[in-house]
Amino acid sequence: MDTLETLYGPQKAVGPADPYEMILYLNCGYPATDGTCSKGFDALKRGVGLKPENILVAPRPKLAKCLRMGGIVPELRAKKLKEIARIVNSEFDGDLKAVLKKCLQEEKKQPGQGVRSAKKVLQKFPVIGEPSAAAPDARVYFGNEPSTS
Repeated sequence: MDTLETLYGPQKAVGPADPYEMILYLNCGYPATDGTCSKGFDALKRGVGLKPENILVAPRPKLAKCLRMGGIVPELRAKKLKEIARIVNSEFDGDLKAVLKKCLQEEKKQPGQGVRSAKKVLQKFPVIGEPSAAAPDARVYFGNEPSTS
């Protein structure tokens, strides 16, 4: 990392750190680059807001209009955002971060179990992207999966 920072300067993380917002962010741009996701996410934040309730009550055409800033297929991405907001509200009481924190606590008590629980949670979310794209991985939140040998 030091070598990279010497060559390119200090690196800054792109996108939000909150798990729910990160999933939104990754679905706000297509093709999903830092630039397209940032533009779509910023437009969504300004035009509708990020809370699940805001996304659920927003008309799909309004969401699509915001998401046009993030590239192609805005209507499909608007549909995905509605689904993400519905899942967070109905299955996680509007607080995905709290659910993943419980998984982290479980991981400390039983190594491997918390990661598996987090994977089950994250696999519920639709992902926009290439056909081979998978749901967000628990390693995003916990690091590499521990070996089970």
